[in-house]
Amino acid sequence: MSFLMIILFFCSIHLSANEIVNCSINPYENVNWSVWEQYKANFHTHTILSGGTFTPAEVIDNYYIKDYRILSITDHNLITWPWADYGRDPDSLGMLAVKGDEYSNSLHVNAFFNFSRDTATMEEGIPHIDSLAGLSHINHPGRTKTPEEWPWYIPWYQNYQSCVGLEVFNKGDLYPNDRKLWDNINENLFNSDSMFVWGFSNDDMHTEGNLYHNFQFMLMPSLSQENLKTCMDEGAFYFCYEITGSGAANVPRINSIDVDDEAKTISIEAADYDSIKWIGPGTIVFGSGEVFQYSDYFNKNFIRAVLYGPEGSTYSQPFGFKTVSTTISPAIPSNINTVVSGDSMIISWDISENAESYDIYSSNDPEGIFTFEANVIENQFIVTVSEAKKFYYIIGKNDTKSK
Repeated sequence: MSFLMIILFFCSIHLSANEIVNCSINPYENVNWSVWEQYKANFHTHTILSGGTFTPAEVIDNYYIKDYRILSITDHNLITWPWADYGRDPDSLGMLAVKGDEYSNSLHVNAFFNFSRDTATMEEGIPHIDSLAGLSHINHPGRTKTPEEWPWYIPWYQNYQSCVGLEVFNKGDLYPNDRKLWDNINENLFNSDSMFVWGFSNDDMHTEGNLYHNFQFMLMPSLSQENLKTCMDEGAFYFCYEITGSGAANVPRINSIDVDDEAKTISIEAADYDSIKWIGPGTIVFGSGEVFQYSDYFNKNFIRAVLYGPEGSTYSQPFGFKTVSTTISPAIPSNINTVVSGDSMIISWDISENAESYDIYSSNDPEGIFTFEANVIENQFIVTVSEAKKFYYIIGKNDTKSK
């Protein structure tokens, strides 16, 4: 008895995506925690020259006696610098005097280092700072913009490399929603430009009651303007809010942060903390404890740590993540041939690149349901001829396909 077998090959690739999470931005990557110093800093303060209650010399003295080593006086539309004009020598004090100015003719922005204008709107000031390779950050954003207006901030960071930060603590915690704004900006910026805005915490000191609540620890090999500019630009610092404003920095202190992109962990060693939470997009808590495991932190683009203590809290800068596919697609089986020998037929094909095995499916109806026949390692399949016609298709596979 003879049979006619008509064979239709549907050659396809049927893969499901495997994914892996990589840490693509680590602001502390270049920090040598065991050797570098942690310099206490405030980047927003005022004198009697712009609504404050202390003279420039008194402002410098107030911060010096509480072990601040970096200070920027940022009077409104006024450059209160150099300190020698006010009878203080930063070198003899062991301090770094940062040239600063708060441009206040529209929304407020602080200018640092290289700039020459003493008064400006934000629209004038940031481009000016950028043109002279200075640095800036935007102040107390919650004072002027509602959550519906938050997208307004994003182009400033996209268009001006010198604008590196956002003040997320101001005068204690006057604008609590500014952390949510910060997270919103970073989620959007990372998606569009693979970049972050660094968070700052500043006294914005006008009166004695504003002193010592807000500060950051700048991580640097030595106290110099060059190192500070690099530190601010790369985000190599953490910032703090002390509720009592004692001046003693009674907040958790970070001793080291380690990112292991093979183990997919971020580990923090710290002192004087009660708990650690890990905050991601939407200002949602995604973890707790000293170690954050990000191996399954898929399609979320950042995480930041908050360390809580009895008298205050400490904040890391965000870490950025990219979720990438590890799937390697096999080539479609090609050059399919059949050889009939007695009651058997050998179906063969060229070896498909990146294929480790092949699934064989068959059906009596090309529009019907195909049934799994076998998985084979070799590039051939032998069937017994028993029907007038039958349809087959072959799938190239590898271990990136889900079983």
